[in-house]
Amino acid sequence: MLRRPLFVSAGLLLSLAWLADLSPAQPPAKDQHGDKLPAGAIARLGTLRWRHDGIIHFAAFLPDGKSIISVGEDQKARIWDFPSGIEMRQIDLVPKKEKQTTVSRAPDMISAALTKDGKFIAMQFSNRVALASDKTPVRVHDIASGKEIASLEVGRESYASLYFSPDDQHLVAIGAKGDVAIWNRTTWQKVADLKPSSTTSSSLAPKQNPKIAFSPDGKNAVIVGQSRSLTVLEVSSGKEDSASGGGPLQAIQYGPDGKHIYTISGSGKAKWDVATGKHLGAVGTQNSKTIAGITRPQVSPDGKVVAGVSSAGNFGAGNYALVFADASTGQVIASHKIGSADITAIITTLTFSPSGAMVAVSVPQTAKVELLESPSAKLLRSLTLNAEGAKGSTTAMATTLFSPDGKILLTRLDAKNIELWDTATGRRVGALQMPTGNTINQWMFSSDQRCLITNMSDGTVIAYEMVTLQSRRSYGIKK
Repeated sequence: MLRRPLFVSAGLLLSLAWLADLSPAQPPAKDQHGDKLPAGAIARLGTLRWRHDGIIHFAAFLPDGKSIISVGEDQKARIWDFPSGIEMRQIDLVPKKEKQTTVSRAPDMISAALTKDGKFIAMQFSNRVALASDKTPVRVHDIASGKEIASLEVGRESYASLYFSPDDQHLVAIGAKGDVAIWNRTTWQKVADLKPSSTTSSSLAPKQNPKIAFSPDGKNAVIVGQSRSLTVLEVSSGKEDSASGGGPLQAIQYGPDGKHIYTISGSGKAKWDVATGKHLGAVGTQNSKTIAGITRPQVSPDGKVVAGVSSAGNFGAGNYALVFADASTGQVIASHKIGSADITAIITTLTFSPSGAMVAVSVPQTAKVELLESPSAKLLRSLTLNAEGAKGSTTAMATTLFSPDGKILLTRLDAKNIELWDTATGRRVGALQMPTGNTINQWMFSSDQRCLITNMSDGTVIAYEMVTLQSRRSYGIKK
């Protein structure tokens, strides 16, 4: 009598077990950001987003504005979704057989460059960055496929910087002492290999920590370092067009037509012809009367006007003025007094608006920024900055940044905040509060003007949304 109920119960248990097997599996566990956890893990401390397995040395937006590529000492390039920070894929930049599992010494800097079209990335790891061989080739990868398309042998040479020309047709590498190598991007053949020499006129003059600027058409490049000479190269051949003396150069800028260069040295501002290397005269003279001691000169975006600070006697003993001059002739167009005899160590910075119609002149000792019309020097607006302890200081340095449309001016006089101003009215429209104990090394606007990107002193990058003036994203590895 008891066998039948037992049989029914056993069948019921088998049915339940079968139904349990058909039930959907539990989804994998996720961390607080919604990213999957490894099997068996129940939580993650921290995040995988915006993270390399080593220090990051290069990062750039890809042309679509929706993704970022970065290169780190883990010998990988990583593509990140912006703004989520989710890693979309990786590119191995060094073949596995050449990798080294341990690094016994502190790593050198990694050089990297991205083409303007975002299709290729070039990079070089030094011998001290996890490489098993003594060779340090410059490697070029196709970003879409992740494949290495060129390995440019350079022996044991380590380059401090890599650059693609503005037309993406050439890759230029510059060493820490001024040596230059140039490759054609179509064939990847080396078209120039220039070594610095102080004895031959056909070689580069030695330069320390050199910097390069390209002409707008990408056909020429100018190199400047801590030396008395300026080097102008034809990029396609590496041919040196001209070299000039005249004291240590402090800055250099191409005119928009690519035919002229403006140099700044201890002796003032000068204009040069790129093709011939001919000195076309000093900038800062009027009626054969020299305006001496022009400092911090800037060239307008269209290359037609040069603005600089002068302390010449023309403006009265001990007075300082902002001078606007014609870039072609050096003739002074107009001037505006910005300081007096009671300011003994004036510090001034100049910034042209993107259209070139306006110049922001900061005079930190008075905690003011003046907006002047260019080139008439007419005072449009005077902005009083809110910076504790900066007024009256002879060392505080204000910096200014125009938004790409020129409608907003950002000012920064101390480490505490950034102020935003309406350039049309001079009205203060907001402020960004900086993290305590953190200062800005660099700042720039995103291409769509929606965010201000700041590179902070602790190694992080913070993106501030301009509509809300709130921090939108913070990423990077703190020092």
